[in-house]
Amino acid sequence: MDKFKVFVLPPKNPDFLEGCRDLTALSYLHEPAVLHNLKVRYVKDEIYTFTGAILIALNPWKPVPALYAEDVMRQYATATTTASSEDPVPHVYHVANVAYQ
Repeated sequence: MDKFKVFVLPPKNPDFLEGCRDLTALSYLHEPAVLHNLKVRYVKDEIYTFTGAILIALNPWKPVPALYAEDVMRQYATATTTASSEDPVPHVYHVANVAYQ
């Protein structure tokens, strides 16, 4: 009978990837890494995170008016970005613009 349990920890992602905009950029994509990345972004009021072409949205349980300001909406409405554009800022307006185009 074992007195000690051995836990194998999943590998840690490099520090420069902490809080990245797209989870597919993570070197190691496992549940703890995903949850940590989402938490880091959530603390900074960055409630949107991409997973490839999928947008993850976390409910901040507080108003974040800067995310939905009229100038932000105009910026996405006039953008000619596509799903393949490099490092787009995760936002529901971006997803809507890509779908529209």
